[in-house]
Amino acid sequence: MLTSISTEDSKVTYEGKEFSDSDLSREQLQDLSFARQYWVPKKNGKPVSPSTIQRWISKGINGIRLEVVYVGRKPHTSRAALQRFFGEVTAKRAAELAAAHGAMDLASSLALLEAGLIKEGS
Repeated sequence: MLTSISTEDSKVTYEGKEFSDSDLSREQLQDLSFARQYWVPKKNGKPVSPSTIQRWISKGINGIRLEVVYVGRKPHTSRAALQRFFGEVTAKRAAELAAAHGAMDLASSLALLEAGLIKEGS
């Protein structure tokens, strides 16, 4: 079920209520079950667990949390918010790997990590 949010003067209005402006206010929102099925990369051909997405919201990965907007008690997110989340997590991981491996460039560090030739923190 698509939820649209209109913006006006840096405020978000949804069903007559105003919220402060954010990136999510200008994006098409979906509930997490839709996002999990269609927007989150699959692992071994299966969607990630709903509890995994809940951890991304509550705890995050390395301090980076998934952006959500609550409509009632139900969290909603956007495809762009997921892309920002994955991009920030990847950039932070790459920076940590580069620092751990000295002069090695970020792309090389990520490639070695994904190939299983190095471990995080080594």
